[in-house]
Amino acid sequence: MRGSGPAGQVSVFESVWELADNPFAGLWVDALRAAGARVRTPSVAKLVLTRRAWLHLQWPEWSLTGPAGPVRGLLRLLLTTTTARLAGHRVLLTVHNARGHHGGHPRLERLMWNCLSALATHVHTFTAAGAREFRELHPTRRYVDVVVPHGNYHPVTGPVPDRAAARGELDLEPADEVLLTFGKLKAYKGLDALLAAFAGDRSPRRRLLLCGQPADEEARTLLTDTALDPRTRVQPRFLTQEELTTAVAAADLVVLPYARITNSGSALMALSIGRPVLLPRTPVFEELRDATGHAWVHLYDGELSAGALSAALAAAPTQGSPDLDWCSWETVAEHLRTLLNASTGH
Repeated sequence: MRGSGPAGQVSVFESVWELADNPFAGLWVDALRAAGARVRTPSVAKLVLTRRAWLHLQWPEWSLTGPAGPVRGLLRLLLTTTTARLAGHRVLLTVHNARGHHGGHPRLERLMWNCLSALATHVHTFTAAGAREFRELHPTRRYVDVVVPHGNYHPVTGPVPDRAAARGELDLEPADEVLLTFGKLKAYKGLDALLAAFAGDRSPRRRLLLCGQPADEEARTLLTDTALDPRTRVQPRFLTQEELTTAVAAADLVVLPYARITNSGSALMALSIGRPVLLPRTPVFEELRDATGHAWVHLYDGELSAGALSAALAAAPTQGSPDLDWCSWETVAEHLRTLLNASTGH
């Protein structure tokens, strides 16, 4: 069951190696190598010429938004995946989100997930709840469920300034109650709900930081409107890791009011920097809370409200950091080593 390469190594054809705005992909490749894999770039020719190996697919929905166009992009993806199966390789499909958020090609996206769930030999989710969610969408498929946690961001956060130093850099006062949301600012991430909840509490010491590049017209419109509230500060651009670490370290609470999502790397980034998070109650986030601790992961029911913000702020730890050993990259590498060397068949 080994791919070609140095003795003892398993070949993994990896679809995504690095991203400019998300360190996850690079950390994942490092974990594969730590697990003993020979990581390679996929192509039809390489897949045909290599002995039994793995093809790993991440963010396959991006194939619909590339320069080749949605139809050609999807056909290329399915050709690569079908070639891998015909060549006797295992296909690992990582589900970052059970439903994509681009929304431009819903029929093609449904076709893509239906085809990939049929072609995949293994489907990787970051939580057991995520695995159940994907199974509900594709109940008749015969793939193997693989649960490997999303690794934390300790390797990339850099030095974390203390709260006072971070607030000094951002011109915030020690007595301010600082809420933060960050990442690509999109409509599906509940930006409108957060702004409405924040406006519902007129506490003069409360501050809201919105850090990230607006990614759709609705987000851009909402951020323009926030300029009317002097308690809100907007950094409508991509932040470097150092800037992001400083912003998170300055916050009392990171609020991520996703309208629909299967996984949150942003939540793990905040926790890795030592700040609690507020998330909607879903099975996935309940699992995150149980693994990390109720003090660090706060959940709200229904629509985000001013009361939910105040309750989470009151309960948020003011010092210390959560234990994230359960999602260390060493733990991820151990999971991957077991998976890559498993003797189970297709």
